[in-house]
Amino acid sequence: MRVLRMVVALLLVAGLAAAAKAAPIRDINVTEGPGWVRVNVATDGPVNHQIKHLPPGSEDYRSIVVDVWPAHIPGNMEPKSRLPVNQGLVAQVRVSQHTGNTVRIWIDVIAWPKYTVRTGSNGITIGLDAFHMRDEAAKR
Repeated sequence: MRVLRMVVALLLVAGLAAAAKAAPIRDINVTEGPGWVRVNVATDGPVNHQIKHLPPGSEDYRSIVVDVWPAHIPGNMEPKSRLPVNQGLVAQVRVSQHTGNTVRIWIDVIAWPKYTVRTGSNGITIGLDAFHMRDEAAKR
């Protein structure tokens, strides 16, 4: 019975470790069209995300912050720190490894645009309406 408990405990720990494995980020890019901006985050597996809104900082931009986990930026694929956009309400996109298993994406805006976030089995897409602001209630 004691051996069975130990085997079950080891299997549980191995399962948790496999579930917590961070998905590598394959690509982060920004695409633009008439009136829209899309931030595409391609991963090698499913990830979670959390959205935060930060008030204006030192450059007078507000930021839509997207934390993506479990994820990491492989050492040989460090993205540009700033991706200029300059379309409508969207100024730029910044990316960095925030913690060991969280990649942080800042979408710097001059006002809060309408946006959607879609997750898939291999990444996240943030679609922004470059010329229409969100209503006040949606920002909270």
